[in-house]
This record gives sequence, C-alpha cells and structure tokens, in this order.
Amino acid sequence: MIKAFVVAYDFSQDVINHKNNICIRNYTKGRRPTIPAQWTDVKLIKYRFDQVNKNLIFQEVE
Repeated sequence: MIKAFVVAYDFSQDVINHKNNICIRNYTKGRRPTIPAQWTDVKLIKYRFDQVNKNLIFQEVE
C-alpha cells in the first residue's frame, strides 16, 4: 500500500477541503496480468516548534 505525507507549517482551508478529490493516484501492481489500482491515502501533517522542549510537534489535519 502506498502512503503519502505532506508536511507543512499550515494548510489553507481549500487544500484541506479538496485533498480527497485531487489526491487520487492510479497505479498498477503485479505483472502479467497487471492489476490497476487506486490510492488516496494522503495525510496532511502540520508542524510547530516547541521552544520549551526544543522539539518539532507534528499533528495530522483531519
């Protein structure tokens, strides 16, 4: 299974609303016969810097 992650400081509401419509990819698996498949497993991940602990904090956008 293919998984994709897009990591950014912030996402516009338009990107969040349309991620499932525009993030569809077609691929083939196997050989002779090939099997066409589709995936939409794209996660939007926001990050922020915690200045107290000096760490990056990652949070999935729902």
